[in-house]
Amino acid sequence: MKEIILVFVVLYFVTCECYVIINGVRFPKPQRNGWLHIPEVPRSNTQRRGWLHVPEVPRSNTQRRGWLHVPEVRRPTTQRRGWPHVPEARRPYSQKWDDSDDWFEDLLEVLEPVTCKPGTWGPICGEQCSYRCVKRACDRITGDCVYGCIGKRNPPKCSTRCARRTWGINCRSKCADKCSGDCDDATGYCVNGCNGYSDPPICNTHCRTGEYGVNCKEKCTNCYNLMCENHEHTCTQGCLGFLNPPQCNIPCLKGTWGRNCLSTCSNNCIDKLCDRLTGNCEIGCIGYMNSPYCTVACLPGTWGINCRNKCSERCQDRSCNKVTGGCDNGCVGFSDPPNCNKACLRGTWGRNCLSICSKNCFEGTCDAVTGKCDIGCIGYRDPPHCNEACLAGTWGINCQNNCSETCHKRSCNKVTGECDNGCVGFSDPPACSKVCAEGTWGHNCQQNCSEKCHGGSCDSVNGECINGCEGFSNPPVCDQACSNGTWGYDCQWNCSENCYGGSCDSVSGACLDGCEGYSDPPFCELACDNGTWGYNCQWNCSENCFAGLCDGFSGLCSIGCDGFSNPPYCDIECDNRTWGFDCQWNCSENCFNGSCESVEGLCDNGCNGFSNPPDCDANCDNGTWGLNCQQTCSDKCFGGSCDSVSGACDKGCKGFSNPPECDTECHKGTWGLNCQEECSEKCFDGSCDSVSGECNNGCDGFSNPPACDEECHKGTWGLNCQQNCSETCFDGSCDSVSGECNNGCDGFSNPPACDEECHKGTWGLNCLQNCSETCFDGSCDSVSGECNNGCDGFSNPPACDEECHKGTWGLNCLQNCSETCFDGSCDSVSGECNNGCDGFSNPPACDEECHKGTWGLNCLQNCSETCFDGSCDSVSGECNNGCDGFSNPPACDKVCVIGTWGKNCERTCSGICQNNACDKNTGQCTFECMNCTKDPAVNSLIVPSKEMEETGVQKFKTLIIAGSILVIAAGAIVLVVVVLVVKRKMTFRRLHIFDSRVTLSQLKLIDNEVSPQSKEECNEYKPSITQPNLQ
Repeated sequence: MKEIILVFVVLYFVTCECYVIINGVRFPKPQRNGWLHIPEVPRSNTQRRGWLHVPEVPRSNTQRRGWLHVPEVRRPTTQRRGWPHVPEARRPYSQKWDDSDDWFEDLLEVLEPVTCKPGTWGPICGEQCSYRCVKRACDRITGDCVYGCIGKRNPPKCSTRCARRTWGINCRSKCADKCSGDCDDATGYCVNGCNGYSDPPICNTHCRTGEYGVNCKEKCTNCYNLMCENHEHTCTQGCLGFLNPPQCNIPCLKGTWGRNCLSTCSNNCIDKLCDRLTGNCEIGCIGYMNSPYCTVACLPGTWGINCRNKCSERCQDRSCNKVTGGCDNGCVGFSDPPNCNKACLRGTWGRNCLSICSKNCFEGTCDAVTGKCDIGCIGYRDPPHCNEACLAGTWGINCQNNCSETCHKRSCNKVTGECDNGCVGFSDPPACSKVCAEGTWGHNCQQNCSEKCHGGSCDSVNGECINGCEGFSNPPVCDQACSNGTWGYDCQWNCSENCYGGSCDSVSGACLDGCEGYSDPPFCELACDNGTWGYNCQWNCSENCFAGLCDGFSGLCSIGCDGFSNPPYCDIECDNRTWGFDCQWNCSENCFNGSCESVEGLCDNGCNGFSNPPDCDANCDNGTWGLNCQQTCSDKCFGGSCDSVSGACDKGCKGFSNPPECDTECHKGTWGLNCQEECSEKCFDGSCDSVSGECNNGCDGFSNPPACDEECHKGTWGLNCQQNCSETCFDGSCDSVSGECNNGCDGFSNPPACDEECHKGTWGLNCLQNCSETCFDGSCDSVSGECNNGCDGFSNPPACDEECHKGTWGLNCLQNCSETCFDGSCDSVSGECNNGCDGFSNPPACDEECHKGTWGLNCLQNCSETCFDGSCDSVSGECNNGCDGFSNPPACDKVCVIGTWGKNCERTCSGICQNNACDKNTGQCTFECMNCTKDPAVNSLIVPSKEMEETGVQKFKTLIIAGSILVIAAGAIVLVVVVLVVKRKMTFRRLHIFDSRVTLSQLKLIDNEVSPQSKEECNEYKPSITQPNLQ
């Protein structure tokens, strides 16, 4: 009976595609000439003991025909070398097979059909075909790629990486030229960026104009119109500001600019220096403004660098050469064009000093520029024009003086003030310095006083009787006759005592009864003879009386005194400056101290400005003056000559002003004749020796005092060139007088003062240079341009000429690139990740963490499907939270062994799962279970417990025994027919030996379909035909 059952078992086994499993381990095609070897199975004529014969199985070098050969399997004494022998498990070798043995029951349990789903392979179809296999198709037994490799070569194993810059099926495709470096070997995507394209990894968009290189991050510098090849810095339209196209790596030579440096810098640029890109004048303009273009000429009155200098006031019309500042149109107020460094001589003015000052100007001097009378007018008013004559009655400087009252009609010379029209009340015109003689008045004293005037005297100006009337009253008009008994002065006098009887004529005062002091009574009209007086002129006059004449009545000197004053008494001697008649005559000016003898007027004390005393009628020799010409003229007098009387410098002063006295020192800055010369501009503080004009206080902007005829050496200025030019001056030179930086500033601005520090980011001449972009915060040393605050994206301060090493950035390259940057590199200035992010996204900031399930460059890689919950380390891609259906974290490169599943394979498949097999990811049972119903929670039937399994076997055994009697005959016939039909169609999967101590009850057949878990799982699993698939 057992043999019959065994035949049915063999019939079932050989007519299906199946695996043989021993304790859960499968072997492929374990047959020899159509027989499966089962140890300790009684043999028949067609069967060797312990082996099941499976016919028509091809043999290899390692397999005897019809028999499964597993090399290198250790054998016990009960096993042939190289062949998986399963020793008997339930009885000793000598035990007989009988009806009680249940080996056939165990054998029935293993016979169950199995077919893998597409994309899976392996012992229980739990292996996924490698994602490297085309169409995810592989051999169900070996796992080899049947249609070729994706991103690998040497099919079907597909274990060799593609050569550089190849990809695709069997690596037959070449990476696109637009890829920078290698491409993804599976997709061909440019994973290392694009070359000449943007939008990696697709790289479909050409670089925009002005960009090139990897991901278009590079700029087409130095290229005309910013045009260069997309993939390299080759300027396609020539250079801009550089030579040597197409590389364009040599800057334009000095004085050239533009496309391939073919343009020449404008002559309007300082030193013909211009920006090599734009042609703009980089230092500034010369003779032009609107820097840096320098296309607008200096406005009238300006010149020099950027027209910042004003033409000198010495230039005619303030017009000068736009470049040199020279007065090309002549000078004003100065001569010697174009330098115009010689002041106009006194009395000249205007263009090149060719005009003569107006005579209306005081002392003949005027403003050297305008010609206006800057000191004032003489004989004219309305200064400084002086074109209006003095009004009547005025004269002198600006007509500020009034004509003397002594001038007739108050009219005088407009210049000198002298009475040109004669005197009034005075004589000696035009000076009018002498009062009218007694009894005279009017124009030049030519009028005689009225007889009505007492004493014959009257006002010298209007002729009125200032001393009263004579024989009349009502002074000063004297138009009323005297009353009886009175006469003479305002009729106030009684008749003279000299008149006999005291009566007299009211007019003449003649004594009616005789004369007293007169003769010829009664009128007494005849005065006493000269020298006599009194009654009837019997007495002689005093010697003090002029000419010996006196009043006939009183004996008083009637005409006047001679050598005496106080007429008519003549009792006071003349003072030492007068003589003669009533002492009215002044001693000669030739007399020393103006004194002389009182009667004859002889210079009894010597001469004043004359010699030959007492007459004093000989002029002094030149250079002498004073008493008898014994004095020498002052050194202050020009030419050594002076007025012989006063000693005044009548020809002008030497080193002094205020002629003729010459008692005023020259004002600071003047010297020479009457201080009319101006000290040289070379003299310090504008002062010089008032006589020689030499610079007695030192030189201003010159050396070699007092001549000051040597210019200051470069770098010096001021008093005797002893000052050093400011360090703020460009090239150390400055104006020798003011010390101003005439060539511009060095590290400062606001020339020529150069008192404003350069704004941040500028340096050099007038701060026109921009600090290097390599300087931190854009600032640098204002003089040298060195980066004094450190470098920005460069090292080696202050030169900052060394690029940051890879992985560093910022100030002096002291910052380390963020760990989020791909390959550790970043932009040396901003620190941004210019090559992409490593474990982060949002380049170049790289400030967004990878979304769950992504990692690598810009988070473009997907985490392996072997990672638990789909997450992995964002940098390395390792499964940092553990594995899903795999073990060996974080690599997760080992598939869960049968019976385990879940995170890191730490969970055990449910005991209800048949063969203890479940899905390694979900834990769902892989095969049908026994004595259970469908459960929607799983994809297979629930596996029954061992007790349920044993009960099912007993039931099955009973059914087999009962039915075997009915079908034994038919079965034998069918067996022969079926074996002949299907024996060439049979295939077997694998025969696995889990343990050498197995029994037939441990043989099972399984059917499983497993979906691929991840492409990483497929990639990591590498099947080998040379390695025994044994555990």
